[in-house]
Amino acid sequence: MPKKEKMDEAYRKKRSRNNEAVKKSRTRSQLKAKETKKKIEELTEINAALEGEISGLKSRCDTLKRLILMKDPNSQIAKMDLEEILKIEDEEST
Repeated sequence: MPKKEKMDEAYRKKRSRNNEAVKKSRTRSQLKAKETKKKIEELTEINAALEGEISGLKSRCDTLKRLILMKDPNSQIAKMDLEEILKIEDEEST
């Protein structure tokens, strides 16, 4: 086989291997992008549910504070905001 033909054959093999590697790389990239998109969608749903839960808990807290004030207008707990109450609960639990 002439030298030029050997070089052409080697070049074609090298190109073929490279083309296969590129295909695999692109397939992996597409798969990773799909997985990332799916994870983002899942986390967005979870986040929305948690935001709803937070909203409900804040509303419940406000209702409880109003009830406490109706019973005892001088209550210190009813005058606190949610963060202060949670801070006290955290300190008591440790």
